[in-house]
Amino acid sequence: MHIRLIVSLGACAALSVSAAAQDASETPEAVVKLYECQSVSDTSARLACYDAQVTQMRQLESQAQLRIMDAGQIETERRSRFGFAPQTSDQQAIKELDSTIVDSVKLNTKWAFELEDGSRWLQTDTANFIRRIPAGTSVKISRTAMSGYKASIDERRAIRVKRVN
Repeated sequence: MHIRLIVSLGACAALSVSAAAQDASETPEAVVKLYECQSVSDTSARLACYDAQVTQMRQLESQAQLRIMDAGQIETERRSRFGFAPQTSDQQAIKELDSTIVDSVKLNTKWAFELEDGSRWLQTDTANFIRRIPAGTSVKISRTAMSGYKASIDERRAIRVKRVN
């Protein structure tokens, strides 16, 4: 499970911590210990505390147990995961994606297309809505009520799609 929280270390950074048994509302132990350093009154001891905790956080990061991300990186990651199940309970999860089609092919009666971010999508219904999808065509992909996705290509009638990569 990935847990995201905001931590102030001079500038805001987001930490993503893997912890199978950890609840999303809990602050990771490494972060709690870092916060505790602030209450150390002796300057040298406080610095030593911060150094030790940053060293521990670097070790966790090198073991892929802790990830430091800024808000832009978090948004990029959310966009790259759009279309994959299961969806997280993240209230800031992306609900729709505006993009551009870079390649498309019609497979029998269904379209397959690739977006500029490299994600590939396949039509799941049999709606015959368009004869050709040229590169550079705009697309809006949205979640549907039943955990599916729909794509509105060039502002035309939406088709049902699923992500395949």
